[in-house]
Amino acid sequence: MGESEVWVLLVFGVFLPSYGVSEPPVVSMFIDSPPPGPNLQSLTCVATGFYPKSLKMILRISGAPISEDQIKSTGVRPSGDGTYNLSKTLEVLENEKLNEYDCYVTHSSLKEPIIVHLGVHWVFWLLLSVGLLIGIIVLVCCCLCVENRKDASAIFVCSDLICSCLSLCDSV
Repeated sequence: MGESEVWVLLVFGVFLPSYGVSEPPVVSMFIDSPPPGPNLQSLTCVATGFYPKSLKMILRISGAPISEDQIKSTGVRPSGDGTYNLSKTLEVLENEKLNEYDCYVTHSSLKEPIIVHLGVHWVFWLLLSVGLLIGIIVLVCCCLCVENRKDASAIFVCSDLICSCLSLCDSV
C-alpha cells in the first residue's frame, strides 16, 4: 500500500480509501405519523447512506424552495457505518395538495440531482396495495368455487360472495 493510500476501517469492517470514495444518498419522502397537531401533517425528507458528508437538501413546493426557517432539520449526522444521514421536516396544513411538494438533493456522488415527489410515490403505493388486496380476495373466492365445484349450491354461494366483495370495493 502506497503512502497516498490511507485506509479507514468502518464499523462493519469494510475498508474504503479515505479519498476519492463516495456513496450516493438514498432519498425518501413521507408523511409522519401521528400528526403534530389538529389540521396539520408533517412531511419529512430523509437522505441516508451518503459519503462524503457534504449534501444539499431543499424542500420545495411547485419547484420553489421553501424557506429554511419553516423547516426542522437534524443536520448532517453520522450513521455509525462511516456514512451520513440528514432529515428535514415541514409542517403543512392537512388539506394542502401534497403532490406539489418535493425534496431536491445534490451530492458529489451524483451526476444529476435526486428529486423525490411525495404525491407520486404515496398514491402509487396506496393504489397498488388496494389493488393487490382486491386481487387476492377475488382469487381466494375463485379457488373456493373451483374446490367446491361439484356442489352446485357452493357455486351460487361463491358467486354471491364475489359479488359481495366487489360491491364492498365499490363503496370504498
